[in-house]
Order: sequence, then structure tokens, then C-alpha cells
Amino acid sequence: MARFSYKASDGYGDEYKGELDCETLADAIAELESKGWTITTLEVLTESNSDSLRTPTVSPSATDPSADEHRLEDYFDSVIERRDQLIPVLAVLTDAIPRGTARQEIQQLSKLLKNAKSGSDLSSSPRAIRWLPLLLTGLTEEAATQRLSELMTIAARDSQNRSDRRRTLVYPTMILLLTSGFISLLCGFIVPSFREIFEDFGIQLPASTRLLIGISRLFTDQLASTMTTLGIVAIILLIARRIWIQFALSNRVLGRLVAGSVANVTTMASLINQLADLLSLGVPLPDALRLAGKGCEHKFFQEAAEDLARSAQNPSQSLQSSKAAHKLPGNLIHALTAGSDGTPHLPLLHELGAMYSDHAAHRTNWSTGAVAQLSIVLAGLTVGFVAIALLAPLLSLIQGLV
Repeated sequence: MARFSYKASDGYGDEYKGELDCETLADAIAELESKGWTITTLEVLTESNSDSLRTPTVSPSATDPSADEHRLEDYFDSVIERRDQLIPVLAVLTDAIPRGTARQEIQQLSKLLKNAKSGSDLSSSPRAIRWLPLLLTGLTEEAATQRLSELMTIAARDSQNRSDRRRTLVYPTMILLLTSGFISLLCGFIVPSFREIFEDFGIQLPASTRLLIGISRLFTDQLASTMTTLGIVAIILLIARRIWIQFALSNRVLGRLVAGSVANVTTMASLINQLADLLSLGVPLPDALRLAGKGCEHKFFQEAAEDLARSAQNPSQSLQSSKAAHKLPGNLIHALTAGSDGTPHLPLLHELGAMYSDHAAHRTNWSTGAVAQLSIVLAGLTVGFVAIALLAPLLSLIQGLV
């Protein structure tokens, strides 16, 4: 039997605090939620001899990164100790979930949990971190059912947003590829014929026509060097894109100009939802920030969450005054201190997570239409340029003959 300290509120705004004895953390959550309360904080005061969650103690003065990393691994060690119970339940859940990204993630999580040798193997996996709140419930309690439903909703929404972003690029990519193929055929087979006509008649060519003929020569007289150059440029762009994304250079270079981008809003939804779930399980704020930062898989926000976690460990510094607070949305910083005695306000965090998820879906839908329309406009401008470049000299020739 373990003793837990809790703070909770009901639907009328009344707050409750006290202590209760339960076998596991999941039992404590289920008992409080059965009263219709919303849990604000839940901490382990004394450990039981059962397989309950071991909540590491966070020292306010702890600044050693290796110590922080070791403490985070303790959460996954508690999962490893119960994996013989967890893996069969995950298999049952997999069969009950429709095909999709969420089902694939649980299958991969089950495989990862089966092959993990220690908590460090799990703590390095963003997938395991994303599903950590579910694993910590034990999957056998009533609270696990509600938490599974919440996580499945979040996972389905994130999966839909990722699919929408991929679909956003399919249509414009096809338009641009068809346009590029059309231009290549023109430059390789049609433009050379027009070039001979222009040379035979000695027509003074406008700048657009000279540019088109120059491009045509690249695909006829210098085809090998042109294709080699295009291949090298494509490889360089792919490497640059990978580096740009890996180090989150959009946020570092452009700052607030990209604060409302689809990628940033989606990442914030993932981070806040993960943070709210971990805090609901009684995970201390510094640890919850570090785990949520790792789970969001975004270098910039991971570093910001790590900096904020160090500020949360320092009792002499408020979160609002920390440097990391300027890297994260102000409403998130407010929610982390809006509770009683400056503690996180969990209902507000859950609302923020849902709000950012909705914003991400709306931004994705908007960008889908915008990018598709822009690709059509670009294709039209390209075809128009080719038509004008070829017809303008012919019109000059006809007017000269008349």
C-alpha cells in the first residue's frame, strides 16, 4: 500500500487536497476520478511493495545532466519490470484497434518493449515516450481505459495531421512534375525547330525567347552536364533540407515569423498533450518537461523544454522570468503556474493541448488548398511564358511581311 498526496477540483471550481492510500498510482487516479474530480497534482509520499510507479525525487539544486537522464530512466525501469504483464495487454489492444498509424505505433512499441534490455533503451525512443502515460497506468486498471481513449484520440489526430501534410504536397508535386516534363519535351524537341526558323529569317529575338532558347540548349547541346548538375543540386537540397529540419533552423533563423506554422503548431499540440498526461500521473514538472520535450521530436522545442525544466528545479527563479519562457507560448507558461501555489493547472493544460490540435488541423487544411492553388498558378505562368516566348517572334515576322 502506498500513500499519495493529491490536489483536485470539481466542476464547480471547488478545490480539494488531502492524502489517500492505494495499491498503485492507477488506483489513486481511478478513486479520485470516480468522485468526478479533476486531478491537479498527485504525488507519491510513501512507496508500496507492489509494482506501482516509482516517482523519482527531483532535487531543486540538481544541475547534472547525467543525473537528470538517469532519473528519467527510472520511469522506464518501472515499465521494464512489468513488461511481462504489459506486452500481452498491448497485443490485445492492437487487435482491437483499426488499422492505421496508432495501431502500427502500438505494435512497434510492443516490439521495442520486448527487446529492451533496460530503461535507457526505452528512454531514447520518442515513440516509447509518447506512450509512456499509458504504460505507467499498468494497462490493467479502470484508469487505463480512459487514458487509452485519450491517447488514441490524440494519436489519431496527430496521424491525420501528418497524413494531411503529406497529401498537401502530393497534388502540387504532381503538377510541378508534369509541368517540368512538358517544358523539358518542348525544350528538347519543339524549341530547336523554332530556333532554326528564327535563325533562317534573322529575326531580332526578345529577351524571353533568348532565355527559352538558352534553356533549350541545356537539354540538347549540353544534356549530360545539365543532368549531372541537376542531380548534384537535388542531392545538396535534400541534405540541406535534412539539416534544416534536424536542427530546427526555421525557428532559430526566422524566430516568431514561423511561430504559427503547421509544423510548430502540431509540435506544440504534441508537447502540451504529453506534458498534461505526465503531470496527471504525478510526474514532477521538471521530469515531465524533459520527457515531453523528447517525445515531440523537435530540436528547438526539446531544448526549450530542457531549459524550462532546469528553471523549474530552481526555486529561486520563476518560470515566467526564465529565458526558455520566451521560446514557448505564453499561454503554456501561464498554464504551468496557474494552479494553486504556482503549480500547473492540469485542466487548462488539457484545454490548451486540444486547442493546439484543432489549430494544427485547421492550418493543415488551409495550407492544402493554398499550396494546390499556388502550384496551378505557377504552372500556368510557366506555360504562358513558353507560349509568349515562341509566338512573339512569329508575330513580329508576320507584321514585317505585311
